[in-house]
Amino acid sequence: MTRDCVLKCGALQPITRIIDSAVPGTSFMRNCSWALSNLCRGKPSPDYNLVKVAIPSIVKSLVQNDTEEIITDTSWALSYLSDGAKERIGDFLEPKLLLKLIKLLEHETVSIVIPCLRTVGNIITGSDE
Repeated sequence: MTRDCVLKCGALQPITRIIDSAVPGTSFMRNCSWALSNLCRGKPSPDYNLVKVAIPSIVKSLVQNDTEEIITDTSWALSYLSDGAKERIGDFLEPKLLLKLIKLLEHETVSIVIPCLRTVGNIITGSDE
């Protein structure tokens, strides 16, 4: 699969570095969040060990941006990454992330609410711990 080839060639690291340093809300940030979301999606899912390094950048992007397109793309990326083995759930228990996701559940735009709801649903399917 092309996505896996791109991931194995190391595309994720420069994209996350760009996200970490880009000005929130810019079209540059929008393009990066879109690319990152595409690297995290698909069936079969990407190798989690290759994409989990992007979680802190995705969280930062979601928390710092208020542009609907960026929020939508980063929310979908989180939804894709949190969907899977229960062992992943701990990677998403960042208080800032949880607070932002819960706040976004009340957003007026359904294209933002849906991936946030899916992410919250994925997180709560974890173990009783």
